[in-house]
Amino acid sequence: MRFYEYEAKALFARHGLPLVRRHVVHSDAQAREAAVELDAEKMVVLGQVAAGTDPEELSAGSEVELVLETLYEDDENEYLVWKWKPVAA
Repeated sequence: MRFYEYEAKALFARHGLPLVRRHVVHSDAQAREAAVELDAEKMVVLGQVAAGTDPEELSAGSEVELVLETLYEDDENEYLVWKWKPVAA
């Protein structure tokens, strides 16, 4: 059985399970602030990796930076999304 995120959250709430506090950010500075807060809470931030990144080469604790990439475009706009990119060693 598969659940969408919103369905899983509704199921958890219905059964009294705690839900994780979310941080929605709109800039790299806000992301860094949220990451610092999440570190203190011992939480992990999940997200997409940048194009050309091999997920097999990543592990927990890998040093990464936030980069902007195009999510999609239409006739009037380009929609961007933050992604993780490994920092070159």
